[in-house]
Amino acid sequence: MAELLHVPVATWRNWEQSRVRLDPAVKTLLRVVLREPDAVRRALAGQAA
Repeated sequence: MAELLHVPVATWRNWEQSRVRLDPAVKTLLRVVLREPDAVRRALAGQAA
């Protein structure tokens, strides 16, 4: 998931383990990813990591 979203793995782990509180904007974007993963893949296709 971290690779798909171009997020460092350490950041993703911190979110998963609740070590870092998620910003409301991040929470919203993650909801979009969960509901529309194919749209997110298309939107991020071709972007540099």
